[in-house]
Amino acid sequence: MEKQLKISENNENTIKDFPITSFQNLILKSPKKIKYGMIGGGPDSFIGEIHRIAANMNHNIELKCGSFSSMHEKSSIVAENLNLESYRIYKIYEEMLLEESRLPIEEKIDFIVIVTPNHLH
Repeated sequence: MEKQLKISENNENTIKDFPITSFQNLILKSPKKIKYGMIGGGPDSFIGEIHRIAANMNHNIELKCGSFSSMHEKSSIVAENLNLESYRIYKIYEEMLLEESRLPIEEKIDFIVIVTPNHLH
């Protein structure tokens, strides 16, 4: 049996079954770059860097925003090293979710990677 991934289809809190294989195909076959945000993965993070490297191997996925650390100064260091726009670096992940949801559709991220320490997620 194929595994299923639950995703929100719209702002009405409805849930739709979405096959994981379809999500993989979306990323691999998309004619446009898939944009993502990251929660966690600050300057001292091993797993955050591993996820960024893996995403870059696809050449079709682009990191656009993040809340990389609970310390905004550390998030800013990561953003500068990754050449991210400073207005898309957030102090807390809730701010990131809210502000990114307000962007025009062509600028919005397509998914989020959570790479906080294990005890935080």
